[in-house]
Amino acid sequence: MDLRQIESFVAVAEELHFGRAAKRGHRSQPALSQQIKRLELELGFELLRRAPRQVELTAPGATFLEHARRVLGDVEQMVTLTRRTAAGRAGALRSGHVGSALFEVLPPVVRAMHAEAPDVHVTLVELRTEDQLTAIRHDRLDAGFVRAPRRVPDDMVVTPLLREPIGVALPDDHPLAGEDRIDLGDLAAEPFVLLPRQAEPDSFDLLMAACAAAGFSPRAAQTAPTTPTVLGLVASGLGVAFIAASVMANSARTGVAFVELRPPAPELTTALVRPVAVVNPAAEVFAEVAMKVWPHDESGDSLTV
Repeated sequence: MDLRQIESFVAVAEELHFGRAAKRGHRSQPALSQQIKRLELELGFELLRRAPRQVELTAPGATFLEHARRVLGDVEQMVTLTRRTAAGRAGALRSGHVGSALFEVLPPVVRAMHAEAPDVHVTLVELRTEDQLTAIRHDRLDAGFVRAPRRVPDDMVVTPLLREPIGVALPDDHPLAGEDRIDLGDLAAEPFVLLPRQAEPDSFDLLMAACAAAGFSPRAAQTAPTTPTVLGLVASGLGVAFIAASVMANSARTGVAFVELRPPAPELTTALVRPVAVVNPAAEVFAEVAMKVWPHDESGDSLTV
């Protein structure tokens, strides 16, 4: 039994006329008749009762028609959904993200993806940059929002989305808390709450280089694995911390004051990364959506910052 036989039977059962059914299926009447005869021989009973001027369904034929319609509908749905999945418009997408991406970069992209491809189910997981790259290589993630690495891996496509300056978080009773902008050198004597270097080595080294250029090496009073923990330690008065501008603009934390740094303030770039070898077409659609939300020029600079 094959789909062609089932389609032929449904056409005749619905038309109750071999000629009209053959015309509907764009095939010859003898070929149509032969397909149904083979189907009946395989089943071992008649599906249609044939008379010189009339065709009727038998009782088994009526039952077969009910289920045949369902089978053909399932096949059509299967083909449609598979084609949409191949085009990146259906299925599932697993994306990683660094914690700070949740404050500005990520939410509008996910909303736009839902509008563009509502049949793609997006799952998000917070991971540091290196862990996202590893997960993508081992097909545990399809894409990720990372801190743009200094060296682009050969097996990855890295698309810069948002370049932003770094500011500082201070306890709200700090003498500099009321300033609009300060110099990085003003913090030379301060204890710092830092993310550990292994969390984001490139970002850590960039910040340390900025401090060295300002004439000091920051004294780490505390380390913390995530931005919320960093802000909690700052609110506790245990030190000051580097904070991305997007976090400063979208975070309200009791006990913390955010202050911008005067140029040349260090800058960090959030990028979307995905594998060069396309495994999940939805990742390509995700990238197209992200670039519409956060357009960038050929140098990779965000046009929105």
